[in-house]
Amino acid sequence: MTPADAVLLDVFETVLTVDFGAALTGLAEASGLPVSAWVAAGSDHGPALMTGAISPRDAFAEVLTRGGVSPDGAEGLVLRDRELLQEHVTVFPDVVPFVEECHRRGLRVGLVSNCAPNAGPLLAHVGLADLVDGVVLSCDVGSAKPDAGIYRHALAMLAADAGRTVLVDDQAAYCAGAEAVGIRAVRIDRSTGASDAGHEGAVTTLTEVLGML
Repeated sequence: MTPADAVLLDVFETVLTVDFGAALTGLAEASGLPVSAWVAAGSDHGPALMTGAISPRDAFAEVLTRGGVSPDGAEGLVLRDRELLQEHVTVFPDVVPFVEECHRRGLRVGLVSNCAPNAGPLLAHVGLADLVDGVVLSCDVGSAKPDAGIYRHALAMLAADAGRTVLVDDQAAYCAGAEAVGIRAVRIDRSTGASDAGHEGAVTTLTEVLGML
């Protein structure tokens, strides 16, 4: 096994988790719409937000209009959305020690995520943006996992060679996407506390990954 020079970490359900149900309820309340109406009106915006094809403000304005509410409050909802994510986020306790140990070993560490623009302020809020060596968000680069483009952006950000880089992600398809461009991938499963026997090298904590670098 070739020793790693760089590590890429997925964000949601790998380094942190968000109670999206609570955040969604709070956002719907702020909009004046029932949760069911908010979900129905915005169900098609996810992919466009994730690749930066639509801004959160424009997406929220469309949701409000579809729900029969004035879109004038869209900008305020963008701010409320950020607040709600920050109120309902939990960083997994092994993340900071893992990154610090990687740095002690001389490894570069980056975050790579499929996400809407609200993820950037969230990562800054919890201190992870400053902890790592770089952040690549799908909404900023116009490419989302498992497409090759986002992995190549991440490799370029860290000035890393694919063959000496490890990705840790909770989604098997995103691990496969990384492997397709030559990155070694490890799947992590935070949800059950049990390794996924269906994917070679699956782990339940980042601490286990240290022995694979």
